[in-house]
Amino acid sequence: MKCVLALILAGGKGSRLGPLTQFRSKPSVQFGKNLIIDFAMSNCLNSGIDNMMVFTQYRAQELVRHVQRHWPSDWLRESFIETVSPQQIYGPEWYRGTADAVSQNISLIDERGDFVDVAILAGDHVYMMDFRQMYAFHKEKQAVFTVCALPMEVSEAHRLGVIEVNNEGRIVGFEEKPAHPKEIPGRPGFSYVSMGNYFAAKKYLWKILEENAQNDETTHDFGRDIIPMMVERGDPIYAYDFRENHIDGMKHHYWRDVGTIQSLWEGNMDLATLNPELSLYNKKWVIRTPHDNLPMEKTNSLRPVDGRESGLFLASGGCIIEDTHLYQSVIGRESIIYRSQVTESVIFSGVQMDGAILHRVIVGEDVHIPPGTIIGIDRALDEERKLHIDKSGIVVVPKGFVF
Repeated sequence: MKCVLALILAGGKGSRLGPLTQFRSKPSVQFGKNLIIDFAMSNCLNSGIDNMMVFTQYRAQELVRHVQRHWPSDWLRESFIETVSPQQIYGPEWYRGTADAVSQNISLIDERGDFVDVAILAGDHVYMMDFRQMYAFHKEKQAVFTVCALPMEVSEAHRLGVIEVNNEGRIVGFEEKPAHPKEIPGRPGFSYVSMGNYFAAKKYLWKILEENAQNDETTHDFGRDIIPMMVERGDPIYAYDFRENHIDGMKHHYWRDVGTIQSLWEGNMDLATLNPELSLYNKKWVIRTPHDNLPMEKTNSLRPVDGRESGLFLASGGCIIEDTHLYQSVIGRESIIYRSQVTESVIFSGVQMDGAILHRVIVGEDVHIPPGTIIGIDRALDEERKLHIDKSGIVVVPKGFVF
């Protein structure tokens, strides 16, 4: 994998995450103990891809700081991990699309080494994947471009690129975010969709991107422009089925686009189960996260409510939890919870509460919740406080919110 350079697209605004991306980009939103970006980068290292360029854009400072502090380059091993801001070589605009994010940085990429292939990866999804297996498929098919794909219910497929393939896995049709996604032949109710992860032959891709960069009538996007153009030209591009990817120690395949409040909440709830589909306890496939030197979480006297004992929950380092009922919740670093009731909720780092009741709530960083506060149960009260209420009913308390 030394001949592969990973290009991680991490500039997403994440507008559907509401107040959670008020101060940061989508890839730098917390997920459990990690940031979302940690999953793509950990998959790279676990797959033997040591060289990465992380392309940033919107509200990038949190992400840049995270990568610089916790994902340092290893020059002794001749590997590098670095963030790259928009170069604006075609004018004052930021990246005009996902393809433009790569084409603007071609000269920087070429300066970094004589890489044969590039992996173009979404930095804002939560998933476990061994890229070596997809790369082996890419080389076996002698493909110039390979798209990672999986079946998805038609009701959800309209948010992604929908793929048509022949019996050999060669892509013969592609439509980005169609209003009426085509179904998989013989499997009604499901479409074959792109996960936004690609392998490409570098020299081939450079020619395509340079041609596209000069065409002002396109959106300069892989899904909307580049992939359909390659299909139309009849170039050998293939779909790699994510279900064929296997990781030692994992029973399930896991991929989630945590682009909405509901999907982010659901992803965290996936962690807080006895046998999670997304397990962060697999020593054979470690998802790296910052070393914090924090003391162990301290829990005392978890309190039953209405005859129910506290259920499974996850708490990060530095937490203090006393006389509290917790059920299926995820608690971030250095949060302090006294005499409270927290159910089916996600608490980011640095949150303090005493005598509060929360149900189906996401609380941003560094929020102090005063005694007697009830959130997620009385909608009128949440609206009065001007809290963000998602269409799914999940209530979001923004970072630093003052009650």
